[in-house]
Amino acid sequence: RGEDRYSMTLLATSDNPHFVASRFEVDYEGITYTAETLRRLRKVYPSNVEFFFITGADAIADIVTWKDAQTVAELAHFVAATRPGYELSRAQKVIADSPYDFKVTYLEVPALAISSSYLRSRVQNGQSLRYLTPDSVTGYIHKHGLYGADTTPLN
Repeated sequence: RGEDRYSMTLLATSDNPHFVASRFEVDYEGITYTAETLRRLRKVYPSNVEFFFITGADAIADIVTWKDAQTVAELAHFVAATRPGYELSRAQKVIADSPYDFKVTYLEVPALAISSSYLRSRVQNGQSLRYLTPDSVTGYIHKHGLYGADTTPLN
């Protein structure tokens, strides 16, 4: 599964020179925690390289409970993409009340109510992912039969 996630991330970001997909967690033996991954990345990349952790705004409030949350706060800048209908004030309050100095940018994406669960559900129900994810990622999902996908992609 990690290999598939890496491959899809690589496909989705390959046309943007500002993104680099890392194999750190894919190749690591054992359980990986974000704080440890960030420490390992910091040793490899120069200090002027910033690490951004992109996630849904609905998941951002959970970072305060992560293992070694203080290290995570020190080493990464979070980008929380909002989804329609999500009440952002809850996440903002949790982050503001945290004892750690999390750097979070809230990115409003008003037209996209897309989650990974939603995409997997569409694949499992034989529905198209067109316009919801890059065509290269959709092709990969079908080629590898991920999430119960038919090996013939739908348009």
